[in-house]
Amino acid sequence: MRPRAGWSRAEGHGANRQAGIVKIFGKVRNRPSASWRQATDRAFTLIGDGRYEDAGALLTRAADMEPWISESWFNLALLHKFRHDWEQARTAGLRAVALLDRDAGAPDWWNVGIAATALQDWPLARRAWQ
Repeated sequence: MRPRAGWSRAEGHGANRQAGIVKIFGKVRNRPSASWRQATDRAFTLIGDGRYEDAGALLTRAADMEPWISESWFNLALLHKFRHDWEQARTAGLRAVALLDRDAGAPDWWNVGIAATALQDWPLARRAWQ
């Protein structure tokens, strides 16, 4: 599984490019920084090697660098899902979906649904699987 870049979501759904731009603290961001991409790429290499703790540190750093990008939280939720740390997967997954332009159907919601099902959080699981 490869990390997702924040700039592709709006373009991938045919929305105009401006829809994918996030303003935070007066700065316009439409794609992750090089540091974010580097940390995320390295984290997924570490995940492939089974080095989840090291990957977690890098993905946490990426989320701290760019918390307004839903992919930061999606990637962290994915790692927690791999580790079967369902509480953390649910928490990171909910942060990811809170930043989405749409409510349902995205892989972000699938991660939330898996975590919610594992935790027997049935109201959240129903919402995620809609």
